Amino acid sequence: MENQDTQADQSARSVNNPNERFSSPKAQSQKQQFRRIRDASSMVSELRDGDGIDPRIEHRKRQQSRTQEKPDYASARLASQIARCINANLDRNPLSEFQVQSVVPGKGNSFVVTLSAVIPQLDYDPQIILLAATAMIPHFRSEIARDIHRKQVPNLKFLVAPSTTSLEK
Repeated sequence: MENQDTQADQSARSVNNPNERFSSPKAQSQKQQFRRIRDASSMVSELRDGDGIDPRIEHRKRQQSRTQEKPDYASARLASQIARCINANLDRNPLSEFQVQSVVPGKGNSFVVTLSAVIPQLDYDPQIILLAATAMIPHFRSEIARDIHRKQVPNLKFLVAPSTTSLEK
């Protein structure tokens, strides 16, 4: 008779909670074991800066900061080679009065070349110089390919520093 009562109780419980008959007492105790702690001060005597932070996320942040701080020596070397090559080939009008001020790596396989006047007091229109430099890009790229022996020649984008006389006006 006791077996019949326990079976009836179990069937009544399984109707209320269908997963209850599959869970063991050990599984129920584990469910109670993993509960969210609202107040961290009940577990530790003092809280520090890194408490509660996932160490995996912290490690990823440190790795990213290291790669951002590390200089790209290959791009810097290529930029200086490009600057040297373009300076050697700026002998054509109207670019004969200009020099490479800086070469900065851009996105992908491109470099941004900034031109400035050799004589600071030279009066010029930056748009005309920019058009002349843009027209010379194929020539510059062929000279760069010949000088630095690269399979893929980088794309060039030009900027022209404004003249000092136009800034004073």
